[in-house]
Amino acid sequence: MICRTKTLLLAAAALGLAPAGAWAQDTLFLPERQEVVVHQHEHGFEVVLGLYLRVSGIDGELDPDVPVDYADLFGGGAGGMLEVSFLWGIEEHWKAGPYISFGGDTYDGQRDVDPFGDSLEADDMDISTVIVGFKGLFPFAPFWYGEAHGGFGVATYHQVDGILRIGGVPQNVVIFEESSVLAFDFGGRIGFHINHFFAEAGFGLRIQGPPDNGDIAFDSSAPAEFAFELGAGVRF
Repeated sequence: MICRTKTLLLAAAALGLAPAGAWAQDTLFLPERQEVVVHQHEHGFEVVLGLYLRVSGIDGELDPDVPVDYADLFGGGAGGMLEVSFLWGIEEHWKAGPYISFGGDTYDGQRDVDPFGDSLEADDMDISTVIVGFKGLFPFAPFWYGEAHGGFGVATYHQVDGILRIGGVPQNVVIFEESSVLAFDFGGRIGFHINHFFAEAGFGLRIQGPPDNGDIAFDSSAPAEFAFELGAGVRF
């Protein structure tokens, strides 16, 4: 009788301890492991590779004495940009870090006529850029985030030729020589991401030094480029 009672007690204890052990594992250990995984994912390092298309315009005084602006000789622009970012996670899913971008824009050449009937017709103007800067990503809804960036680098104007007409007589001229100048870039975007893929849309402002004059002695100021950007890429 005593042996049978001991056996029943041991069996009951074993049955009681099994759920208790499972409950302890679920409540004490599993959430802790999950929290570590989330923490590492949100605060870890990632490389972001994006390809952007740009539609832009350029303006500023080309020569105040004529007067003529960049927008008088060059219309709308189109281009592209490859951007590589290196981001680290900080508080509450925010991410920040440096980036480098390689891009180019082409602006349509136009003809400008002065009050005396003389004119200058420009070929297309190509500008290449390399920008290094810093950016931040700030989530505001599930899958959605805001992005802000700013940087500086080099903008290269490629040679621009044209036709100068004075008194109706055309003459081939070099409007700008090829030259490289300092450029500053600022902008912001709205992004949407799913797993490792993202898409972004936003605006950018680039201010850069004036190009070197060719055959015409312009007294030009630093132009500004305003761009709408649409891009997509991967995060890994």
